Amino acid sequence: ERESEKSASEKREKSTRGRKGRTREKRAHEGEKSARGEKSKREKGAREKKCERQQERARDKSESERQERERKEHRQEKQSA
Repeated sequence: ERESEKSASEKREKSTRGRKGRTREKRAHEGEKSARGEKSKREKGAREKKCERQQERARDKSESERQERERKEHRQEKQSA
């Protein structure tokens, strides 16, 4: 009888396992993801910050390229004059 109880609880345990082989409850408790597999608030925040940094880098790059172009044009104007 105890054997059947054990196997029933094991089946229940396996049915709640996610892709990573850990139970949903454990994953939720660890805070890496909620029980339904969504990103935690911390992960969402990190991704948003990463996007912001990338956008800022792109802005800085285009800004510096624009300044460089203006300098070159200014030099050419001086040379032709």
